Amino acid sequence: MDDYEVFTARGASEAFKALSEFSRPDLIFLDVQMDEVSGPDFLLLLEEKMPAVVNEVPVIFLSGFDEVPKSKAVGFIRKPIDIDTFLKATQRFIESGSGYTRFEH
Repeated sequence: MDDYEVFTARGASEAFKALSEFSRPDLIFLDVQMDEVSGPDFLLLLEEKMPAVVNEVPVIFLSGFDEVPKSKAVGFIRKPIDIDTFLKATQRFIESGSGYTRFEH
């Protein structure tokens, strides 16, 4: 499996700043529950402010809930999840780039 360069953000404003500095990330993970705005709300803001990112980069929700709201996210990983399963799911999402997939622990 490849090594990954990971960038994190503590909230929506930090995430927008980070995304504006990258040419194109391979994948975006959003927790459903975040501090400033929810993951689904952030995705709506991202669609509005940076539509090319949403159209070109797979967005994956992470959640302890059983379901996530309908959105342009292409996948869902249910927490908790072990690291090996998480890394395999990450690789699959990067390779496929689309097509809703659900990963559970």
